[in-house]
Amino acid sequence: MARVSVLMGIYNCAPTLQEALDSLYVQTYQDFKIILCDDGSKDETLKIAEENAKKHENVIVIKNERNMGLNYTLNHCLEYADTEYIARMDGDDISIFITVTIMTINTRSGMMEIRGCGICCFISF
Repeated sequence: MARVSVLMGIYNCAPTLQEALDSLYVQTYQDFKIILCDDGSKDETLKIAEENAKKHENVIVIKNERNMGLNYTLNHCLEYADTEYIARMDGDDISIFITVTIMTINTRSGMMEIRGCGICCFISF
């Protein structure tokens, strides 16, 4: 079983979703699953997500019946998370190649503090 669930509420992010997912696939730490919840997208977002789920067994795709907003969507993702740790990412974010590794190592030592600002992530050790 994976140790980290990466939750992604996705809505009309077809132009950026594949690049966001690709940035997770190249992580140095691979013991994670990705839970994507489509929030009623009108573009190809759901199709891209489903194609990735077919190729990667650690990708789960769920969808809302209609657009419910980010809070509802992330809570829907949480229903499928059964891991020790939870991470969150948007469909237009890029994860640097060691992000999940840093998060996991530092939570073990109890020294993790992550602050987000736009697309920047500041980590204190």
